[in-house]
Amino acid sequence: MLSAHCIQALKPLVRLVGRYPPAKFISRIVAWVRNLRRWVFASDGLAGCATRSSMLSGGTPGYHGSSPMSCAPQVTLPHDHDHTEPSVLAHDIIDRDEAQPGEQTPSREAAETVNTQNPSSPPGPTPTTSPSSFPSYPSSALSPTAPELLVQRYHRGGTITKTDVKVTLEPHTRSFTRDDPPGWAGHVHPEGALYYAHDSMNIFTDCPMHEKSTFEIVMKFIHAIQEFRSANGILPDPKVDLVLEVTIDDSEQGPSTCGYYLADHDKRTIFWYHSFAMERLPRCYEVYGPRSSNHIQIELTAQYWFHCSQFSDNLPVTPELVCELRDTVLYNITDSLDSQTTTLPHSVDDLMKMLTVIESLKGNLSIFDSVNCAEYHKFYNFHGETFARLDRRTSVFGHVSARSILLRILTPILFNAPSSHLRTLEEVYVDEVLNLSSWCRVVDTLSLEWQEHILFATVLMNAGIAFLAIPTVDNGQNTFTRSTGQIAGYISVIASLGSVIVGLILLHKNRTRKTDLDAMASFLGSHFHAYFGLETLALLYSLPFALLMWGTIAFLIAFLVMCLQSSDASARALVACSTAVVMFGVLWCFQPGQISVLQRIPRGLGALWIWNRVSPIIGAV
Repeated sequence: MLSAHCIQALKPLVRLVGRYPPAKFISRIVAWVRNLRRWVFASDGLAGCATRSSMLSGGTPGYHGSSPMSCAPQVTLPHDHDHTEPSVLAHDIIDRDEAQPGEQTPSREAAETVNTQNPSSPPGPTPTTSPSSFPSYPSSALSPTAPELLVQRYHRGGTITKTDVKVTLEPHTRSFTRDDPPGWAGHVHPEGALYYAHDSMNIFTDCPMHEKSTFEIVMKFIHAIQEFRSANGILPDPKVDLVLEVTIDDSEQGPSTCGYYLADHDKRTIFWYHSFAMERLPRCYEVYGPRSSNHIQIELTAQYWFHCSQFSDNLPVTPELVCELRDTVLYNITDSLDSQTTTLPHSVDDLMKMLTVIESLKGNLSIFDSVNCAEYHKFYNFHGETFARLDRRTSVFGHVSARSILLRILTPILFNAPSSHLRTLEEVYVDEVLNLSSWCRVVDTLSLEWQEHILFATVLMNAGIAFLAIPTVDNGQNTFTRSTGQIAGYISVIASLGSVIVGLILLHKNRTRKTDLDAMASFLGSHFHAYFGLETLALLYSLPFALLMWGTIAFLIAFLVMCLQSSDASARALVACSTAVVMFGVLWCFQPGQISVLQRIPRGLGALWIWNRVSPIIGAV
């Protein structure tokens, strides 16, 4: 069975040799290798159950527990019966264009698809329409994409020549219009991006339609889609938008590619004419794949609102939509005030500011970004599922972090500081999802803590240097030997200086990480998937405190050595008693929340008094 799948996957590669340039040929090879991997999983009974650790280089050593949810199914969206568009596999169209006359085009295996109405049901094939019933597409085939996968707007890379341009206006020139193609209108997004819209056909694109070559290529794809609709009896829907993103290959041999998606304003979702792999979406990849049809719907709704924010002129802001968003924000404020472990990504102050903006809203596209944020918050926390995350510290995958031997050894040496830092990091980075409001509070707490450590270490370092200047301590005339107090003073100064240096470096890096959430999420993710997970980061964050403590202990030793060596018996006795009391208080601090020795003494004396009174009576009886 495995060899048959391999042969079926590799047959189209033979046809690709010599037809495309090396870059395009390599991209096609990568696509077919991915299909081959899926078929291998299907032949081994692992279709739709590939864990995320197989997708990440180096595995996922941060996970030490197992869970019934550790397998992420590859979900194929069921056909929406409200639309008459049939479901077609994207690479079937590519194969159909590349197939020679009389050659059988291989169909895609559907063993990796599962029924979204019942995710626990065994995998089965998804009904698809025969490729022969569809018209041929252009040689550069259409491919499904998503609003968050569009890259042209923010990564166009266009530049202009830095030269002086002289423009002379004719008299009475008061109208400045762009040379838009017939039927198309250029719109400027409030961010400044230019996009084009065809009002009668409800088509949107970021492509520069004022360029003739680009216009012709885009119209070719639009004509192909119109032929596809006509051949399959799909009527135009005025409440459905079509978005195209055409990537033009500058080389003469390389074909152009066109990504597309459709947005339904009635259903508040996006859909395609091809099957779409949900793991292509960043959020689906981050949560190890959607778990049910409800989970998929939440993600597609978030994509829909992102589409509305990108093309803001296609959907007016209605009072009903404003009321819906206001009710959501009001509930989030109440939840944040009532719960200290809420899963909401925003703080109460941010929510209050958002509510103020919504109250004064009279047609603003910022509402779409807010609704999109609310939807992806639902997706990350599995709203509507039996295992929904209601506490931000709860892992829906049942992840239990095991402590390594290295951490167990170093924790007592570093005065238990790594354990507290590790617990804090694990609470804000649950299931590899970084909570914004929680992380901001952690950054503020760490910054304040390190500032205090730097201040205390500076004071201790000055005290250590002054202590070494005492004549009875400084053994400067003897260059070969140093007293015990002098050596302890050196250690105290070095540890204090180390605390200052490490604290300053961490404080500097922490200031940039608070503002750049994506960079911090990537930073935590790289540590999470390392061999020791977040433990190394917890050890690093505990160094300023640990070095300060060791510097203090070294200074105490140096001071005690000086007092005990250069004093009489009475002074030594007083110093020893004072040291014993201080050490008793220090050791007492390492037992928080437990019954201390002082509390056990009265109880023991009381029990002894009762026993002395009762034991003679028992002996007489």
